[in-house]
Parts: sequence; C-alpha cells; structure tokens
Amino acid sequence: MSKRNQLLESAARIVKDRGVNHLTLDAVAARQGLVKVGYYIIFAQRMS
Repeated sequence: MSKRNQLLESAARIVKDRGVNHLTLDAVAARQGLVKVGYYIIFAQRMS
C-alpha cells in the first residue's frame, strides 16, 4: 500500500473511531509517525 493510501486509511480510521471533529493533519500524521510536514511532502509528490 502506498504511503498516500496509508494516510487516507489513517484518516478514515480516525473519523470512524473518534469522529470527524478529531480529524486533523496533526492527528493523521501522528498516527503514521510523521510530522505534519511529511504529510504535505507525500501529497505534493503525488500532485506533481
């Protein structure tokens, strides 16, 4: 599974487990062991 898909899966799990109000970039990054900058880098690479 690509890193992008792993991040999206983490986001979906946060929403399922804690609700949409707890879905933040920080929460997704923390769940993946990243800092928020890493999240932006992964998505920026996919968009270029």
